[in-house]
Amino acid sequence: MYQDIIRSELNEAADTLNKFLSDEANIHAIQRAAVLLADSFKEGGKVLSCGNGGSHCDAMHFAEELTGRYRENRPGYPAIAISDVSHLSCVSNDFGYDYVFSRYVEAVGRPGDVLLGLSTSGNSANIIKAIEAARAQGMKVITLTGKDGGKMAGSADIEIRVPHFGYADRIQEIHIKVIHILMLLIEKEMVVAMCELLGMSANVPTDICFSFTGLVQRGGGTGPHKDGWGITFYEDKGCRTFKDPLPSFNSPIARLVQEYPIKSHSVVAHIRQANRGQVSLENTHPFTRELWGRNWTYAHNGQLRGYRHLETGTFRPVGETDSEKAFCWILHQLATRYPRTPGNWPAVFRFIGELAGTLRQKGVFNMLLSDGRYLMAFCSTNLYWITRRAPFGRAQLLDQDVEVDFQQHTTPHDVVTVIATQPLTANETWQRIVPGEWALFCLGERQE
Repeated sequence: MYQDIIRSELNEAADTLNKFLSDEANIHAIQRAAVLLADSFKEGGKVLSCGNGGSHCDAMHFAEELTGRYRENRPGYPAIAISDVSHLSCVSNDFGYDYVFSRYVEAVGRPGDVLLGLSTSGNSANIIKAIEAARAQGMKVITLTGKDGGKMAGSADIEIRVPHFGYADRIQEIHIKVIHILMLLIEKEMVVAMCELLGMSANVPTDICFSFTGLVQRGGGTGPHKDGWGITFYEDKGCRTFKDPLPSFNSPIARLVQEYPIKSHSVVAHIRQANRGQVSLENTHPFTRELWGRNWTYAHNGQLRGYRHLETGTFRPVGETDSEKAFCWILHQLATRYPRTPGNWPAVFRFIGELAGTLRQKGVFNMLLSDGRYLMAFCSTNLYWITRRAPFGRAQLLDQDVEVDFQQHTTPHDVVTVIATQPLTANETWQRIVPGEWALFCLGERQE
């Protein structure tokens, strides 16, 4: 009875999508919008979304996909849909409905944040006022519009427009598809932006060749982290460090480390995707400094804002990275708090945890820190760990067709903990460190 109507509706939807798809400018606009949003998150910003009617529902859907998840398990991203009923009714009653979004933007918008405004007509007065408020707050603006863009045309940093002049539902259908593509691209952009960390703590001198082989593959092979790598092995009070600004995937020095099984109680390694400072040896992690007669080794992934104002005292950075600056700041804080060698090491690491929490407020701060005996991991977004002990089994790398039977290389008394940005093996259960928390290991065992 309604088959002709059904076919007509689906054909019109397909035609609208094909027309939108045929304009290459739309493809570029979606990509630019995804990168803009991801860049805001990397710098500690957030996104505010707003719309009316069906577009209001789309704005809410966009925000919950960011704070929740789209396709990948990952940390939540800061997003707020302007949809609080008490706020909407209050402002609508006291100021008028044209101000329901702009008042919220004035209250919580900050420079570096992004406003996403959805209007199928491009003429929604409350969205237009929200754009004006966002501009006044130093925010960036992305709009999803329809038809000819209406009064909103030209008002955004990035406009994604569906040039359909029929019913609004066709425009909304493209908007929701654009939202899903934005989510997909944001998740990809946020993953590739991070460096990767690797650490080991063991109760007997142990080589890390197996795990390091998995990490090396991600340095330009299975991953994009091609801007250098480094690894530090502790041997008693000394430490042996290898660094190379070349991708670890094809680094001769990395091959040397893989083929020369150095055994250690504590290891810190890092592969870099540069975001602060050029690709150079002095900007390559890990970094090592002396404090209280101990060599402290540190590696970080993430990005920090406002790091140039951190006071570092006598601990001066050699390179240009926010990571090294933060390390020097931590050491300066420790030296100030403990002028002499402290006796209560758990208290020292609790203080370091507080310092790391302060740095996390400046952006993304995932950290490994070791003094040769202890290995500390602070999680801002992603860090996982696994402790291997008897009975040992087999493990299969995720990034290369390599398997090892740990039973052939260990004794029943061995305890080895490995920490990594992402799990390195396919057939083992890794524990995730809750974002905002830290874990401390000594001789392979987690310290409570």
